[in-house]
Amino acid sequence: MKIFSYTFKAMLLSLAFLSAPEIAVAQHFEGEIRMQFHSPDNGETETLTMFVKENRLTLAGDLKNYADFPLLRDALTIRADRSDVLIHSSDQVAVVNLRDIEMLIRQFMPANGNQQPELDLDIEDRTLINETGEQRTILGHNSRKLIVQDAENENAETHIWVSDLGINWEQLLSPVISLGQTLGGNLDVSSWDWPLSETPMLIEYFDSGELQMRAEITHVTPRPLSADEIDIPEGKQAISLFQLMMQQN
Repeated sequence: MKIFSYTFKAMLLSLAFLSAPEIAVAQHFEGEIRMQFHSPDNGETETLTMFVKENRLTLAGDLKNYADFPLLRDALTIRADRSDVLIHSSDQVAVVNLRDIEMLIRQFMPANGNQQPELDLDIEDRTLINETGEQRTILGHNSRKLIVQDAENENAETHIWVSDLGINWEQLLSPVISLGQTLGGNLDVSSWDWPLSETPMLIEYFDSGELQMRAEITHVTPRPLSADEIDIPEGKQAISLFQLMMQQN
């Protein structure tokens, strides 16, 4: 089983329900963050590298181990300022706008006639957050511990240590949030108490008391990012989603 089967749920919970008060950040974080995922069950470990800048987020690594999406390549860039996504390969970059993504997702969804597809994003209604009051320092950053419980699975529990790194995740993920709203999911962030001003430094997912997945940030490196890390790299050909899909055949 791929590590993603545990990590996606844990990361979604950790990002969606951080209830810290809004903190004014003078300058958005810019730099490189590395996160390591480990599955105790099979000893598998994967590393995800994130290049973060205001309005831009690039995920790099073996992305197919994190999500079962056939068009993923070497890296994925979310350009919140352009409301699109870049899918990187070794010599090309597919530029995909939200409408194209919506059409693609509908193509891979099971046929439901004319029924509007609904995403299972009612997480707030079934999630319980416990502020433990515990604090510790992780990579030099003061972190606090949350315990997240899923009302639909009383045996499941996620322990999350969060810290303020000066990253506005709601802003960075806004194209993905908009896509969820477009597809009919119950993703109304305006009614949620989640400023997303904190970053999960350590995530541990337990089922029946057994550790199933551990995800931790291992490096936080503030530095200026190059255009190649958060945009279309120089020398790579920009193609459309249609062209990328044709290459799959």
